[in-house]
Amino acid sequence: AEYAANKEWKVAAAFHFLKSKDPRMEQYLIDGATIAMLRGEWLLAEDFLNNEILILKDKKNLHNEAYTRYSLAQVYSEMGNFRKARDEVDKSIQIFSKLDDTEWKNIVELWSSLLLIHEGQAEKTIEILHKAVAHYHDRDSIKEAVTRLNLGYALLQVSRFRESAAETQIA
Repeated sequence: AEYAANKEWKVAAAFHFLKSKDPRMEQYLIDGATIAMLRGEWLLAEDFLNNEILILKDKKNLHNEAYTRYSLAQVYSEMGNFRKARDEVDKSIQIFSKLDDTEWKNIVELWSSLLLIHEGQAEKTIEILHKAVAHYHDRDSIKEAVTRLNLGYALLQVSRFRESAAETQIA
């Protein structure tokens, strides 16, 4: 763990500090989880994030807990466990609402709309994303582009190929 920390190897440091129950793991869990997610190491990311949530709950750091739950929902979604993804994203939204953090709440709600596709409600996803595109138009070009890409994905899932291509091209 010491060697990995000195080399700034976040995943290895997080893993070894966690396994040895060294409190220094707190410095590495989020970065380690993020890198593990980028590598597609879903089980490792899940382990890091679940442990981070336990730490944050003890410290009563609600904002970071909500963000960590959002990240965990993404991990579960990538693993194909959409029920667990829904559970975590709903907890994240609830915490952001409690904190009155509307910006993060909206970001997480928008992402969670993609889960509706796997819950058999693709048309509802499309409706939500159309509204979000209209909202972001001329306000935030980055969020509009990301939302259009998600809309293109949602349209593709219901075989609306031309519309999907048009949305992704605009993005």
